[in-house]
Amino acid sequence: MARESLVYTTDIYPTICDMINIDIPESVLGKSMISAIKENEIGPRDYLYHAYKDIQRAVVHQGWKLIEYNVKGVRSTQLFNLVIDPNELNDLADHPSYRENIHVMRNKMFQARLEFGDHLDSLTNFGKDFRHIWLWVPPNLSFLYNFIQ
Repeated sequence: MARESLVYTTDIYPTICDMINIDIPESVLGKSMISAIKENEIGPRDYLYHAYKDIQRAVVHQGWKLIEYNVKGVRSTQLFNLVIDPNELNDLADHPSYRENIHVMRNKMFQARLEFGDHLDSLTNFGKDFRHIWLWVPPNLSFLYNFIQ
């Protein structure tokens, strides 16, 4: 039977420990998935936090994914509704109607950063004075460029 849960690969070892009835060492970072497997619960956590070097952080929570980038001082954001867009093809970060979603996800990201001890300076004030990257604006949409400036 298949289950959908938010898990990391680090959750495999503590799950195996639970399955064979041995204590999970305190040094293990992962969480056991045994309740999700046996009792059809959601899983060991309600969000996932991802980090890539010092340029990207992401959080997945309640069917949404927020990705924040800071590459050479250029900051950008992507927001995806994973329920209706699991392949992450439709970035919603630029739509004003999703600003509250971004706010909620940034709060979750901040919580995750604290939990994981991620104190990367370049992302500390990520949401301040934020601008999206627009590499090319079609001529018929040039009014949008003025709107975001």
